[in-house]
Amino acid sequence: MHGRDEGQRTALVVTQRPGLGAQLSEAIEGLGLAARVITSLDHLETHADVRPALVLTDVALRPTETQWHALAQLFPRSALWVVADPGESSIRDVTYALKHGCHDCLTLPVTTDELGKKFAGSDRRPGAKPGELDRYMSNEINLELPSDISIIEHVVRLLAGCCRDYRSYGPRTLVNLRIALSEALTNAILYGNGGDRSKKVRLRASVDAWQIKVQVTDEGPGFDHQQTPDPTSDEAIEAPGGRGLFLLRQLADEVAFNEPGNSVTLTLRSEWEEATVGESVRPLSKDAEALVGLSERIRLSSEADLHLWREGIEGRLEHIAPAEEKAATPEGTLHWLRTPGMRYAVEVRPAGDECSDRWAEFTRDLLDEALAYELRLAESRRDLAEREEEIELLHSISETLGAVTRLEDAASQILKGIVRLTGAERASLWIYDSGREDLVLAASEGPARIPVDRISVTSSSSLSALAFRENRTVRLDQLGELPSAIAERFGARPEPWVSVPISYTGPSGAKRTVGVLNLIGRKSGAVVTGVGETRLLMTLARQIGSAIENLRLFEEIVARERVIGELELAHDLQMKLLPDLSEFSEIGDIAARCVPARPVGGDFYQLFKLADGKIGAMLGDVTSHGFGASLIMALTMSVSGIYVRETTFPGDLLRAIHHALIQKLESTEMFMTVFYGVIDPARRSLCYANAGHAHAFRVHDEEEPQRLRSTSPPLGIAEYGAYGDASVPWQPGDLLCLFTDGLTNPSLRTTEAAVLRAVAEQRHQSAAEIVGAMFEARSRRGEAAPDDQTAFILRA
Repeated sequence: MHGRDEGQRTALVVTQRPGLGAQLSEAIEGLGLAARVITSLDHLETHADVRPALVLTDVALRPTETQWHALAQLFPRSALWVVADPGESSIRDVTYALKHGCHDCLTLPVTTDELGKKFAGSDRRPGAKPGELDRYMSNEINLELPSDISIIEHVVRLLAGCCRDYRSYGPRTLVNLRIALSEALTNAILYGNGGDRSKKVRLRASVDAWQIKVQVTDEGPGFDHQQTPDPTSDEAIEAPGGRGLFLLRQLADEVAFNEPGNSVTLTLRSEWEEATVGESVRPLSKDAEALVGLSERIRLSSEADLHLWREGIEGRLEHIAPAEEKAATPEGTLHWLRTPGMRYAVEVRPAGDECSDRWAEFTRDLLDEALAYELRLAESRRDLAEREEEIELLHSISETLGAVTRLEDAASQILKGIVRLTGAERASLWIYDSGREDLVLAASEGPARIPVDRISVTSSSSLSALAFRENRTVRLDQLGELPSAIAERFGARPEPWVSVPISYTGPSGAKRTVGVLNLIGRKSGAVVTGVGETRLLMTLARQIGSAIENLRLFEEIVARERVIGELELAHDLQMKLLPDLSEFSEIGDIAARCVPARPVGGDFYQLFKLADGKIGAMLGDVTSHGFGASLIMALTMSVSGIYVRETTFPGDLLRAIHHALIQKLESTEMFMTVFYGVIDPARRSLCYANAGHAHAFRVHDEEEPQRLRSTSPPLGIAEYGAYGDASVPWQPGDLLCLFTDGLTNPSLRTTEAAVLRAVAEQRHQSAAEIVGAMFEARSRRGEAAPDDQTAFILRA
């Protein structure tokens, strides 16, 4: 039984809107299906008997990733669609749904005919996996969009996300798609519809394994594309028109217009097509190689007659494992992988045997888990890389502003970093001059359009002045919400423009606007007015606002207030980088405390949940204190998060950190001690690497604490080729005790022996009580510590 079960004549509708439920029920019943409406995604197991052919979920319910997975597991043979109204907020929610398990999107309003055509197009050929969006057959998206350029980012992300599920499209094709679609939508909104928000842009996209076809239609009069000059010719090289069309033709394989010229169709072909041989069999991907290897190990260890199948072109099944056996058709039931985009199925022979089916289901679930782990790992790497880039920019701004006494000296360097991170074409920073009631240009980056260096805050035609007066972010794409003077000035040719007020909140809580940050235009396909970029700009504006106020106070010789503002901001940022230990409560009793000697310091700790139930624990101590040490600390945490799952042994991770940071350590004349241990509860062992950290111990029962001695010198001392590993036994209830030398500073009359004695006395208490006792062991508890102090206790 490989196709859709003919007995599935029911459709399930999930919505809390009675009108929508009635509308969808009417369309469903017109297809000859019975409609059942439920109002919640909770307790879905009570509807397991329905076995629907189609599940329609209202996007207004905001289903979570867990709920989408629950729907897929409960209704594995059903098509899972999300139902959404056209609009910016719906596009964002639909993008999230398609990313986390939804199969397709149904745009309202819907009729029986429209639903019938879409439902018929989603039907499966023999051998196709039922109940999942046909990623390797056909996938159509139909959207009606408002004339609002802020929505372009979400539409591009939605379509690119669909294309990424195909293994036939590489990075080059996806980049071309993003830029070409952004250009086509921008032309339709700004030129076709003239920026009129009452007019709509219709997008229709069809994606399969071999080509992407996108049609963008506006409500404008159109134009004669054949009369558009070639911008590369000598006579038209300085002409203002034709560059957008030239760009589309360079990026897409085919560009076609309708007769009026208000609809353009872009075609981008798969990278597989050029390498297709014979019957166009899909090449074996890295995913397939991993699945074949894992299924082969299961087959050999279980002695089960296990077979792996793959869906080829036009729905044909291909037997890919075991390699020494060839079969034309399966003998029994195929158990399809549930991971989106994976067109593989498991079969265990003999057919019809209950034990065989259980082995097949077990193998299918195991392969799904392996693929899900790889997907999560890849996503974590991307998130960590983005986080590291933003941390670098924030620390760069802090260090730059801390090294000068004039904002103008640092503003240009700051704007370069912002332009690089956001993809803007131009940026400018304006500072409020209270004496003349003006905004004064402090710095600009990129080509300037108008040579203006001063703007009155009362100007009615200035976006910067409006953002300053109303203390809110202003975007040029929202012409309908802007004053008439601004709409008249920019209405003829609006462009991406966002003005963010720079504010400062004083110690008393009073907020004061001190300037404006502008980002204008776009490059490399980036839209600087998107939601994600706006959030980052607000963060940057707050940091710049604090810096401006600090410099003003410096000029008024109130340096102490300036330092307090900067250090409080840096302290909060650094403390947020440390892991939330409540997220690790299920793996053991864990507690830690980090007390910098100054608002920012160089001590840190990290925790990692590793494969096979292993636990990774790290503690480090950077020499010196202050911003320099905190920068090394932040970079070390980021680098360790990126490489921890790519390395096998603790010493390998320390070597990767050393190679990534050696230049920064040498340039700042710093080094750091680091301990990293991996606890394997199953094998009852602790494998560790210790780069010169003196205070690392394993505490077992009533025995003396076992020192975990150094296996290599501290990081940054010199180039070091290999970092050694060591291993000690680990029993349930053992303690991993780590602390920095700040707790044993002679000025506090505290020794290592006193700290270990406190641990031994409290070892049967909770980890938090043990950490508290370690800090209480200091003889001079009331005095400020001259060094950063950190303690870490783990009981697993």
